[in-house]
Amino acid sequence: MRFLSTLAVVTAFLLQPVSAQQQTPLESALAIARGLGADHCTLQLDSDQKDWTRPQLFTLRTVQDHDQSVSEYALVRVPCWMAAYNQGDVYVLVDAGGYAELVTFAVPSYKVIYEDEDNSETVKSISITGYTAKTSVVLSDFDAEKQEISEYYKMRGLGDASTSAIWKFEDGAFVLKTFSIDASFD
Repeated sequence: MRFLSTLAVVTAFLLQPVSAQQQTPLESALAIARGLGADHCTLQLDSDQKDWTRPQLFTLRTVQDHDQSVSEYALVRVPCWMAAYNQGDVYVLVDAGGYAELVTFAVPSYKVIYEDEDNSETVKSISITGYTAKTSVVLSDFDAEKQEISEYYKMRGLGDASTSAIWKFEDGAFVLKTFSIDASFD
């Protein structure tokens, strides 16, 4: 029975006029962010917000090496959560055909070893233990000229311990270029 109701909804969607199915990049981004659920995206997601919670729309262009054709994308930054000293955004990439996808960000997993287990001021070593991907970035910024998203994550409010990263838009995706760790709480 559940299968038939799902089939009916999908069929009704597919039979809508094309204009009813198409969304603006902003509408697509908000729909994706809402789909992440309240555990991931806690802010009110409204395209009419007037303050720092308002989504931002950017344009990306890439030139294909093989034929010099230009591809254009819309990039939407959607503020999703706020904590004491960090704020998180999700980014949605929309191609010229209207296909929208949540941007994922590659990040290393790491282990920090301190000189003294009871004091986290002096770092003995930091080792990368693997790589993973995440869907939100903290205290992010988008540089339209460089086509880069940067992140600065404070491990505590002072910002004396933090991570930072830069992802560059290449061949239709954001690629991790730098990742820095300052794990000394000094």
